[in-house]
Amino acid sequence: MAERRISGIEILEQSGADNAIDRVPTGIAAFVGRTLKGPVNRPLLVKSFIEFQQSFGGLWQPATLSYAVEQFFENGGGSAYIVRVVNGAKPPTLTLPAGEGELRLIALNPGSREYIRASVDYDGIGQNEPDCFNLVVQRVRTAGSEQIEDQEIFRRLSTQKESGRFVTDVLMESRLARVTGAVPTDRPNRSAGFRAGKRFPASGCLPSR
Repeated sequence: MAERRISGIEILEQSGADNAIDRVPTGIAAFVGRTLKGPVNRPLLVKSFIEFQQSFGGLWQPATLSYAVEQFFENGGGSAYIVRVVNGAKPPTLTLPAGEGELRLIALNPGSREYIRASVDYDGIGQNEPDCFNLVVQRVRTAGSEQIEDQEIFRRLSTQKESGRFVTDVLMESRLARVTGAVPTDRPNRSAGFRAGKRFPASGCLPSR
Protein backbone atom coordinates (compact mmCIF):
# COMPACT_ATOMS: atom_id res chain seq x y z
CA MET A 1 0.00 0.00 0.00
CA ALA A 2 1.37 3.40 -0.95
CA GLU A 3 0.19 6.80 0.20
CA ARG A 4 0.87 10.11 -1.57
CA ARG A 5 -0.25 13.68 -1.13
CA ILE A 6 -0.61 15.95 -4.15
CA SER A 7 -1.82 19.55 -3.68
CA GLY A 8 -3.68 18.61 -0.55
CA ILE A 9 -5.30 15.55 -2.12
CA GLU A 10 -4.58 12.23 -0.48
CA ILE A 11 -4.10 9.32 -2.91
CA LEU A 12 -4.20 5.80 -1.56
CA GLU A 13 -2.84 3.06 -3.82
CA GLN A 14 -3.44 -0.58 -3.05
CA SER A 15 -2.57 -3.71 -4.99
CA GLY A 16 -3.28 -7.37 -4.52
CA ALA A 17 -5.27 -10.31 -5.86
CA ASP A 18 -8.17 -9.53 -3.52
CA ASN A 19 -9.04 -6.49 -5.62
CA ALA A 20 -8.98 -8.22 -9.01
CA ILE A 21 -12.06 -7.72 -11.17
CA ASP A 22 -13.95 -10.92 -11.80
CA ARG A 23 -13.97 -12.09 -15.39
CA VAL A 24 -17.29 -12.15 -17.18
CA PRO A 25 -17.93 -15.12 -19.50
CA THR A 26 -18.17 -14.13 -23.15
CA GLY A 27 -19.36 -17.45 -24.61
CA ILE A 28 -23.05 -16.91 -23.82
CA ALA A 29 -25.49 -15.96 -26.58
CA ALA A 30 -29.18 -15.12 -26.66
CA PHE A 31 -31.71 -16.20 -29.30
CA VAL A 32 -35.26 -14.89 -29.65
CA GLY A 33 -37.77 -16.40 -32.04
CA ARG A 34 -40.26 -19.16 -32.84
CA THR A 35 -39.74 -22.77 -31.82
CA LEU A 36 -41.77 -25.97 -31.99
CA LYS A 37 -42.58 -25.94 -28.28
CA GLY A 38 -41.39 -24.69 -24.89
CA PRO A 39 -42.02 -21.86 -22.42
CA VAL A 40 -43.12 -18.54 -23.90
CA ASN A 41 -41.58 -15.10 -23.26
CA ARG A 42 -39.26 -16.53 -20.62
CA PRO A 43 -35.49 -16.93 -21.08
CA LEU A 44 -34.25 -20.48 -20.57
CA LEU A 45 -30.55 -21.36 -20.41
CA VAL A 46 -29.42 -24.35 -22.48
CA LYS A 47 -25.88 -25.71 -22.67
CA SER A 48 -26.13 -27.98 -25.69
CA PHE A 49 -28.29 -28.54 -28.75
CA ILE A 50 -29.62 -31.69 -27.07
CA GLU A 51 -30.94 -29.55 -24.21
CA PHE A 52 -32.47 -27.20 -26.78
CA GLN A 53 -34.23 -30.13 -28.45
CA GLN A 54 -35.59 -31.38 -25.13
CA SER A 55 -37.08 -28.03 -24.17
CA PHE A 56 -37.91 -26.40 -27.52
CA GLY A 57 -38.07 -29.21 -30.09
CA GLY A 58 -35.69 -29.95 -32.94
CA LEU A 59 -34.98 -28.23 -36.24
CA TRP A 60 -38.01 -26.47 -37.70
CA GLN A 61 -37.89 -25.21 -41.26
CA PRO A 62 -40.46 -22.34 -40.88
CA ALA A 63 -38.22 -20.66 -38.27
CA THR A 64 -34.49 -19.93 -38.44
CA LEU A 65 -33.86 -19.89 -34.69
CA SER A 66 -33.36 -23.64 -34.34
CA TYR A 67 -30.76 -23.68 -37.15
CA ALA A 68 -28.93 -20.72 -35.60
CA VAL A 69 -28.79 -22.48 -32.23
CA GLU A 70 -27.51 -25.70 -33.84
CA GLN A 71 -24.73 -23.80 -35.63
CA PHE A 72 -23.85 -21.92 -32.45
CA PHE A 73 -23.14 -25.11 -30.53
CA GLU A 74 -21.47 -26.83 -33.52
CA ASN A 75 -19.00 -23.94 -33.65
CA GLY A 76 -18.01 -24.13 -30.00
CA GLY A 77 -20.74 -22.16 -28.26
CA GLY A 78 -21.02 -22.99 -24.57
CA SER A 79 -24.34 -21.63 -23.32
CA ALA A 80 -27.33 -19.85 -24.80
CA TYR A 81 -30.48 -18.20 -23.51
CA ILE A 82 -33.53 -19.05 -25.60
CA VAL A 83 -36.63 -16.85 -25.58
CA ARG A 84 -39.57 -18.37 -27.42
CA VAL A 85 -42.17 -16.06 -28.95
CA VAL A 86 -45.43 -17.18 -30.54
CA ASN A 87 -48.00 -15.82 -32.94
CA GLY A 88 -51.48 -17.11 -32.13
CA ALA A 89 -50.37 -20.53 -30.87
CA LYS A 90 -52.86 -22.28 -28.60
CA PRO A 91 -52.08 -24.60 -25.68
CA PRO A 92 -53.44 -28.16 -25.60
CA THR A 93 -56.40 -28.96 -23.35
CA LEU A 94 -57.37 -32.13 -21.53
CA THR A 95 -60.82 -33.14 -20.25
CA LEU A 96 -61.25 -35.51 -17.30
CA PRO A 97 -64.79 -36.90 -16.76
CA ALA A 98 -66.16 -36.15 -13.29
CA GLY A 99 -69.55 -37.73 -12.63
CA GLU A 100 -72.02 -35.71 -14.64
CA GLY A 101 -69.46 -32.97 -15.23
CA GLU A 102 -65.82 -32.64 -16.23
CA LEU A 103 -62.54 -31.17 -15.02
CA ARG A 104 -60.65 -29.37 -17.77
CA LEU A 105 -56.90 -28.76 -17.74
CA ILE A 106 -54.97 -26.48 -20.06
CA ALA A 107 -51.23 -26.72 -20.68
CA LEU A 108 -49.01 -23.77 -19.82
CA ASN A 109 -46.98 -23.98 -23.01
CA PRO A 110 -48.76 -23.52 -26.36
CA GLY A 111 -47.83 -25.26 -29.59
CA SER A 112 -48.82 -28.14 -31.83
CA ARG A 113 -45.91 -30.25 -30.48
CA GLU A 114 -46.90 -29.91 -26.83
CA TYR A 115 -48.55 -33.07 -25.50
CA ILE A 116 -49.94 -33.64 -22.01
CA ARG A 117 -51.85 -36.45 -20.36
CA ALA A 118 -53.27 -36.98 -16.89
CA SER A 119 -54.20 -39.82 -14.56
CA VAL A 120 -56.58 -39.88 -11.58
CA ASP A 121 -56.60 -42.37 -8.71
CA TYR A 122 -57.97 -42.55 -5.17
CA ASP A 123 -55.04 -44.36 -3.52
CA GLY A 124 -54.88 -43.46 0.16
CA ILE A 125 -58.16 -41.51 0.02
CA GLY A 126 -60.70 -42.47 2.70
CA GLN A 127 -64.35 -43.23 2.06
CA ASN A 128 -65.21 -40.16 4.13
CA GLU A 129 -63.36 -37.92 1.62
CA PRO A 130 -65.59 -38.07 -1.49
CA ASP A 131 -64.19 -34.78 -2.82
CA CYS A 132 -60.52 -35.86 -2.78
CA PHE A 133 -58.35 -37.45 -5.48
CA ASN A 134 -54.75 -37.83 -6.64
CA LEU A 135 -53.63 -36.41 -9.97
CA VAL A 136 -50.60 -37.18 -12.16
CA VAL A 137 -49.84 -34.81 -15.05
CA GLN A 138 -47.21 -35.68 -17.65
CA ARG A 139 -45.69 -34.04 -20.69
CA VAL A 140 -44.72 -36.68 -23.26
CA ARG A 141 -42.51 -36.56 -26.34
CA THR A 142 -45.20 -37.30 -28.92
CA ALA A 143 -48.87 -38.31 -28.99
CA GLY A 144 -49.22 -41.79 -27.52
CA SER A 145 -45.55 -41.90 -26.53
CA GLU A 146 -44.19 -43.44 -23.32
CA GLN A 147 -41.22 -41.04 -23.41
CA ILE A 148 -41.96 -38.80 -20.44
CA GLU A 149 -40.31 -35.37 -20.54
CA ASP A 150 -41.78 -34.00 -17.32
CA GLN A 151 -44.10 -35.27 -14.60
CA GLU A 152 -45.91 -33.84 -11.59
CA ILE A 153 -47.81 -35.73 -8.88
CA PHE A 154 -50.45 -33.96 -6.79
CA ARG A 155 -51.91 -35.87 -3.86
CA ARG A 156 -55.15 -35.31 -1.97
CA LEU A 157 -56.55 -32.59 -4.22
CA SER A 158 -60.10 -31.46 -3.56
CA THR A 159 -63.01 -30.17 -5.61
CA GLN A 160 -64.17 -28.08 -2.64
CA LYS A 161 -63.19 -24.43 -2.86
CA GLU A 162 -62.98 -24.12 0.92
CA SER A 163 -60.34 -26.84 1.09
CA GLY A 164 -56.67 -25.99 1.51
CA ARG A 165 -56.03 -28.46 -1.36
CA PHE A 166 -58.52 -26.98 -3.82
CA VAL A 167 -57.41 -28.24 -7.22
CA THR A 168 -57.46 -24.82 -8.93
CA ASP A 169 -55.26 -23.28 -6.23
CA VAL A 170 -52.77 -26.15 -6.02
CA LEU A 171 -52.26 -26.29 -9.80
CA MET A 172 -51.26 -22.64 -9.78
CA GLU A 173 -47.85 -23.99 -8.72
CA SER A 174 -47.71 -26.50 -11.60
CA ARG A 175 -45.08 -26.21 -14.34
CA LEU A 176 -47.33 -28.06 -16.78
CA ALA A 177 -51.01 -27.19 -16.52
CA ARG A 178 -53.77 -25.12 -14.96
CA VAL A 179 -57.47 -25.69 -14.34
CA THR A 180 -59.64 -23.93 -16.90
CA GLY A 181 -63.34 -23.29 -16.41
CA ALA A 182 -65.47 -24.22 -13.42
CA VAL A 183 -64.52 -27.12 -11.16
CA PRO A 184 -67.23 -29.82 -11.10
CA THR A 185 -69.03 -30.79 -7.91
CA ASP A 186 -67.93 -34.41 -8.29
CA ARG A 187 -64.29 -35.38 -8.24
CA PRO A 188 -62.75 -36.71 -11.50
CA ASN A 189 -63.42 -40.35 -12.25
CA ARG A 190 -60.71 -42.88 -11.60
CA SER A 191 -58.68 -43.35 -14.80
CA ALA A 192 -59.21 -46.62 -16.67
CA GLY A 193 -56.45 -48.65 -18.28
CA PHE A 194 -52.84 -49.10 -17.30
CA ARG A 195 -49.62 -47.95 -18.96
CA ALA A 196 -46.20 -48.57 -17.44
CA GLY A 197 -47.72 -49.03 -14.00
CA LYS A 198 -49.74 -45.81 -14.19
CA ARG A 199 -53.38 -45.28 -14.98
CA PHE A 200 -53.95 -43.10 -18.02
CA PRO A 201 -57.02 -42.51 -20.18
CA ALA A 202 -56.42 -43.66 -23.76
CA SER A 203 -57.26 -40.20 -25.09
CA GLY A 204 -55.37 -38.33 -22.43
CA CYS A 205 -52.67 -36.92 -24.72
CA LEU A 206 -53.98 -34.07 -26.82
CA PRO A 207 -52.19 -31.64 -29.17
CA SER A 208 -53.26 -28.02 -29.38
CA ARG A 209 -55.95 -27.00 -31.78
